Amino acid sequence: MANAHKQYTLSNGEVWTVQQVVKETGIHPSTVYHRMNNSDDKEFIFEKPSAQGGRMRKVEAYKANRASMWDDKPTEVYYGMPLNPSYLDGKDDNHRDGTKLKFVERSNLMYYREYNRDCWRRDSKIIQGEAQ
Repeated sequence: MANAHKQYTLSNGEVWTVQQVVKETGIHPSTVYHRMNNSDDKEFIFEKPSAQGGRMRKVEAYKANRASMWDDKPTEVYYGMPLNPSYLDGKDDNHRDGTKLKFVERSNLMYYREYNRDCWRRDSKIIQGEAQ
C-alpha cells in the first residue's frame, strides 16, 4: 500500500494516517483508504460497518424496491378451488400460466418472496415469542 503513511487532515483539524485509523477502529485498510480519499468527515471515516454491509448499500430498501417490481396477479378461485395460485410462479422458471420467466422477472420474484417473508417474520407474534 503506497499511501500507508500519507497523512490526511480531517475537517476538525486532526491529522490521521490510514494505519492509525485501522488500529483505532479495526476497519479494513482498503475501506479506510477509500473513505479518507473521498471525505474529510471524521464521523464518516470512523463509522463502523453495520451487520448488513455498512451504509453504502441499504439492503432492506433495495429488497423493497425490487419486490415492488413484481406484479403479483390475484389467484382466480372457481367453486372454492384456486386456479393457477401464485405459489406456482417460478416453478420450473415459468409463470403460473406456463410462459417462460425472463431473468429479471425471476429475480424480482425472488426479492418479492424474500421481502414478504422478512415482513412476515418481523411482524409475526409467534416468531417473536409473544404468542400465548
